[in-house]
Amino acid sequence: MPDIRSISRIVVAAIAGVSAVACVVITTRAYQKTRRSGEIIRVTGSARREIRSDFIIWQCTAKEERPTATAAFASLHSDTGRIVDYLKKQGIKPEEIVPMPINTSVLHPPLDANVRDDSAVSRPITGYRLTQAIQVRSKDVVHVDTVARGATELMSLGIPLTSDAPEFLYTGIDKLKLELLNEASSDARSKAEGIAISCGSHVGELKYARAGVTQIEALSATEGVTDTGANDTSSLDKKVTVVVRTDFTIK
Repeated sequence: MPDIRSISRIVVAAIAGVSAVACVVITTRAYQKTRRSGEIIRVTGSARREIRSDFIIWQCTAKEERPTATAAFASLHSDTGRIVDYLKKQGIKPEEIVPMPINTSVLHPPLDANVRDDSAVSRPITGYRLTQAIQVRSKDVVHVDTVARGATELMSLGIPLTSDAPEFLYTGIDKLKLELLNEASSDARSKAEGIAISCGSHVGELKYARAGVTQIEALSATEGVTDTGANDTSSLDKKVTVVVRTDFTIK
């Protein structure tokens, strides 16, 4: 029969072996937990909303050229007066019509092709060119757009003018950006949680977040998100996209 001292040595050795195994398991788990807690999930969230412009800016410009500045101004004044009367008859409110400052330029005869330096050449004045833009700023977007499309009628009245394409704007864009940023952040966390759960982990705290540029594009645009952003003003209906880049810890 083994003596008591032999049995004691066997028991001590067994306990030491079990303790060593337990220590290895605990150490391994602690290492895995520590290593995992230092890892991150990097995801991009996005949000999009379709909007309709609620403000329009349309501008037309009258131009007159006459031998004297006085004559040019008189003709221009008559033209702009007729333009304003026309706009009012089309239902544009007086407070929506904004005359811009008059631009004046002096006209000279063509420079001789053989003269390279015209700074030393005395060139006579042949006339004056005066231009004045008239802007329409309104919340009645569809109506003003319709009036702008029919502006060629002014030309038929003998008024020399150019008509710019209307600018379509959305006045609630700042508030909308904040809403979309919240939605994009929620989208990013949802994606991170999906990735973490599939790997047997859980999402921890947010370590980094950066909002990308806001994209305001026509509904038909297909270019996608760009680094420089987009701000379409040519379309009545648009889509607004916001992107957020985030890092989450894993636990």
